[in-house]
Amino acid sequence: MHRLVMVLMVFLFSIGIIGIACSSSTSEPTEEGLEQRAQAWSDAFNEGNYSDMYRYFPPEFKEACAAGEFVDYSRATIAELEDYMKLTFGLDDGGRLHLKLVDVLVEGTNGFVGQELSYQGDVLYSMSSSEDSDNTLRWKFVDGEWYMGEDDPDEDCE
Repeated sequence: MHRLVMVLMVFLFSIGIIGIACSSSTSEPTEEGLEQRAQAWSDAFNEGNYSDMYRYFPPEFKEACAAGEFVDYSRATIAELEDYMKLTFGLDDGGRLHLKLVDVLVEGTNGFVGQELSYQGDVLYSMSSSEDSDNTLRWKFVDGEWYMGEDDPDEDCE
């Protein structure tokens, strides 16, 4: 009986170790990891879930910009941008801006995300995933996770 208990304990311990090993995330920057984070960020944008978008910014940004402040600023900025698009392009009311992930590029710990910004299916602006482009969404791999933003974040939410 004692031997059976020992075998069972070793078995359970082994299963625990395997479970921990299989559930640990990679600590290397990958295109797949960047694509998943960038897609989740885009989904949050498309749903107007600014508090969820906030999760994808680095700790340094969060120190300078509280979640509530970010949500208020984002809500006002997107509403202003949508109004501008409606007036400039003669778009009708009721639509929302939409981000579509196009591609990603990883260069070491730097990530570059290409996206299209559209309104009711019409592409208004394309962002390149090229490292050399000025119109790319830049991400940074820090402490095992991809975060939106530059090396030196702004001092406030703007």
